[in-house]
Formats: sequence, structure tokens, C-alpha cells
Amino acid sequence: MKGKSILTNKIESEIELLERHVKMLNAIMEHEPIGIIRLSELLDIPQHKVRYSLRILEQEGLINPSPEGAVTTEKLQSFFAEHLTQQRALSARIEGYPSAYGRDRECATDLIGDPRIRRQKSLINDQLCLANS
Repeated sequence: MKGKSILTNKIESEIELLERHVKMLNAIMEHEPIGIIRLSELLDIPQHKVRYSLRILEQEGLINPSPEGAVTTEKLQSFFAEHLTQQRALSARIEGYPSAYGRDRECATDLIGDPRIRRQKSLINDQLCLANS
């Protein structure tokens, strides 16, 4: 569910999209090669959204198409390491945001405590563990 503020709706949408991409990468890693229909059923995501995410992941060089379905590339490990670094930097910026305006830190806690952000951190940590194993 999106927040009430137009100021935060965009970031919430982007986090949800990133979360979907990471979930798809996880599923592709576990079941590769895997096709659109199976990904859609496995993740309970509509096929048109699966197609879009696959296109983005392919453009990023994280997956390759094959006759049997999507497969991951060697760029995946470095992506997760870089992604974790970026996520930590963004978290630090969010944590420092209210103090820059002399506001109570509870404002940042609301966003940082958002279950979508916690899920994203968990997914990234899972991916790093899988990529390093």
C-alpha cells in the first residue's frame, strides 16, 4: 500500500519495483533456466510485469535469455555487492534526513521501519549469501 504523501509515493514505487526485480533474480538463480509463465506462477506476479522485469534485468546484463528460459550471468555477484553498498548509503541518508531539518528522528524511523525496506534488506542479504556459496 502506498503512503499518503505525494512526496514519498515515488520512492515507495521504486522500492517495490526493485524488490520485484530482486525476487525474480532469486527465483531465476534457484530454478534456472526458467521461463515467463513459470516465473509468473512461482512468484504470483502477472506475466506482463515478469516480462518487464526480465527486460530490465537483461539490459543490466544480470540475466541472459536461452531457449529454455532466463539464466543468470557472471555479473550477478558484483551486482549484489554493489547493490548492498548503495542500499547502506541510502539508509544512512534516510536516517540523517530529519536531523538536517531539526526534526524529530521519528520521521525517519517511520520510513526505515517500513516492512518493504526491511524485506529488501533481507532479500539482498539472502542474495549475497547465495552468490557467495
